Amino acid sequence: RLRGRDYFVGVWRDISAEKVSQMALTNESEWRRALIENSRDGIAIFDDNHQAIEVNARFAELLGYAPKEAVGLHTWDIEADLTESDIRCRFADPLAVNATFETRHQRKDGSVYDAEVSVRGARIGGRAVFISLTRDISDRKAQQRALQEREEIYSAIVNQTTEGIVLIDAATRRFIEFNDAACQDLGYTREDFAQLTLESIQGVWEADRVAAQTHALIERGGGVFEVAHRTKTGEIRLSRLLEVVDLV
Repeated sequence: RLRGRDYFVGVWRDISAEKVSQMALTNESEWRRALIENSRDGIAIFDDNHQAIEVNARFAELLGYAPKEAVGLHTWDIEADLTESDIRCRFADPLAVNATFETRHQRKDGSVYDAEVSVRGARIGGRAVFISLTRDISDRKAQQRALQEREEIYSAIVNQTTEGIVLIDAATRRFIEFNDAACQDLGYTREDFAQLTLESIQGVWEADRVAAQTHALIERGGGVFEVAHRTKTGEIRLSRLLEVVDLV
């Protein structure tokens, strides 16, 4: 009020830079949220009491929960292999944690799946938290188990046969893999045989011939030929039939 009249007093300043900065932060936040929500990995933030305080949709989906249901879960609620005491012992201090490991997670319906988990500690808003990335590796683990089973079957078959079978490195001429019959037939233990080369059991000239003939047969897709082998005692055994198979 001035001289009996009412006035508005206006004070202004240029906030263009502040608005640009705010928009940049908002855009950055939206970009990060979009990346998190569309990640193929489950992403969750746990507080220092191992309770989920933020999760993305994928994390909840992996466990069969709605995102709002997943918030509030403790890590031991979803762990199938680790107990609460295990988790508290292994992950006591969030800021000291930096680990990647394989485990199993339990879904809401009680079923389990193989998971690869990466956990890092961080400080957000002044509080120490755990940030975890979870990936479903059930298919990979199933393939590994199937491959291991096949390898065990093949190994059993190869080691039970009476014919010597070897896998030879073409460059070094060393025996990379071999069955018991291959080394025992020549009087060697497995440990001794693993140190030998073609020259050791055939001599330099014979080994060169075998290598040359082997390469020639590989070019034609495989075949057989006869070679002479020297036993550990120096005895020469003739007419050893060598079958060449190209593994490429």
